[in-house]
Amino acid sequence: MLSARCSASDALLVVYAAGNELAWTRLGVSVGRRIGQAVRRNYIRRRIREAFRRNKSELPSGVDLVCVARQADWTRKTDVRSSLIRLAIQAAARWKRKPLG
Repeated sequence: MLSARCSASDALLVVYAAGNELAWTRLGVSVGRRIGQAVRRNYIRRRIREAFRRNKSELPSGVDLVCVARQADWTRKTDVRSSLIRLAIQAAARWKRKPLG
């Protein structure tokens, strides 16, 4: 499955997408140690999961998404929601266009 993934990125996130043969979307989150101490990493994970939970209807279905947080300004003003939706749609569209084999 790893060879069949596609990605999209911006200043906050890198989103990898791959098909999952299910009717719903699943999410994986990775926040590396370079981002900061455990409290900060957990805060970022919570924000990404919450953006996913609140916007499931806007995300493509039948796709596994893996979000990798980048070192950026993760203040409250940062719009994780729009970044996640936009990148998930881009990565899923690239995955659907990618030829099999």
